[in-house]
Amino acid sequence: MAEADAEVLQVEIRRLIRTVKELRNNVRDLSRQLKETRNTLKERDEELDDCKARLAGKKTRPKKKGPKASAQLPYMSLVYVFMFWMLAGLFVMHFMMDIDKGVGSATDAYYATSVTVHGVGFGDIPPESALALILCDMLPVLGYFVPIVISHFLRRVALWFGQKFIPEPTRFFYGVISAIGMILVTLLSGMIGIYSFELEALRTSLSEQQHLSASLSYPSVWADILVILHLTVMTMTSTGYGDFSFHTTHGRLFATFWIPLCTTSYSVAMTILVEPILGI
Repeated sequence: MAEADAEVLQVEIRRLIRTVKELRNNVRDLSRQLKETRNTLKERDEELDDCKARLAGKKTRPKKKGPKASAQLPYMSLVYVFMFWMLAGLFVMHFMMDIDKGVGSATDAYYATSVTVHGVGFGDIPPESALALILCDMLPVLGYFVPIVISHFLRRVALWFGQKFIPEPTRFFYGVISAIGMILVTLLSGMIGIYSFELEALRTSLSEQQHLSASLSYPSVWADILVILHLTVMTMTSTGYGDFSFHTTHGRLFATFWIPLCTTSYSVAMTILVEPILGI
């Protein structure tokens, strides 16, 4: 009898659990419907107020175009970022070209600007004059808004895409998948660019580091892959040890455009992944 009563009790508990799950799903559906109904009623109230104002002979207030107006901010900010980038590169060219070691072209100047503003700091183009030293101190302070603006723009694009095309119940999974995909795309694009433009320079730098090259059994394909991955991750995370950096003209040109995208994309992706954990 005791075993039979225990089995009956277990069946009842399972049934209650299923009932609770169904009730929880029903509450979520009702909450979503209530939110939609509240928004619909708000729109109807605004239309009713407009009708009353027209009947009374008053001018209706123009409706606020919140999403459209707010969407203009990131685009204008990108214009300001581009203008700052051009001016900063010109200042670097003026104060550091033909003065400091490693700066001999416009590509080197804009590469130094990108590395400095985004906090990578490889150290391959250090300041060697008083004016260059002051400029390198001012660039990260004045240009700190550059990665913030680019990060804000990428996050707005991701949120807009999610709200427009992704159903609400699956937005969390969309955020996680898109963040992981953003990191993988950034990592893969960096490795491809470094392999295409910097492989020989990396091999030369690796051969000069005797302990590391011996540990990696250089020369080998494994050593090439590991060094390329190392430089990609150190750049993407703004670590910039300085043991490896970009040396060729094409490599620095690639890095000039890739560094702003990779550092901000990584920051946005990690924010999307961490926010659910912190309950933000």
